[in-house]
Amino acid sequence: MPWYAGLYLVGLCALAVASWQHASRLVGVPRWLRDGDVMSTCAQVLLCLAYWKDEVREALGIIPVALLAGVVGWMVFAIGPALECARAALPAERRGLAGTAQGCGVAFLSLLISAPSLFWGLRVSVAALSDP
Repeated sequence: MPWYAGLYLVGLCALAVASWQHASRLVGVPRWLRDGDVMSTCAQVLLCLAYWKDEVREALGIIPVALLAGVVGWMVFAIGPALECARAALPAERRGLAGTAQGCGVAFLSLLISAPSLFWGLRVSVAALSDP
């Protein structure tokens, strides 16, 4: 595995832990949302490892297809509840326009941060489906 992939994985895990800790301190964030984000990050790490490590890819077989579908599905599903929790944490005078701008920014940053793992996961999933 190249150094930049390892650095990406360390950063992704650090962001997941920091996000979980921050969300656990906020009053309105449900536990299922925090835990789902951590599980999605674990799946992304596994997809990255499967791309760079042959032994992980061979051990997983066709599982990366389900992992990738789960990560993408979670990203689409969780953005709504996460934005509602973030909007509720804002002061009342900032909930209007700031909520919309915040939603677009969060969606963009989430996609940007997850782009390498999604790309590597797609490559692993296509390879798993094309292998006999």
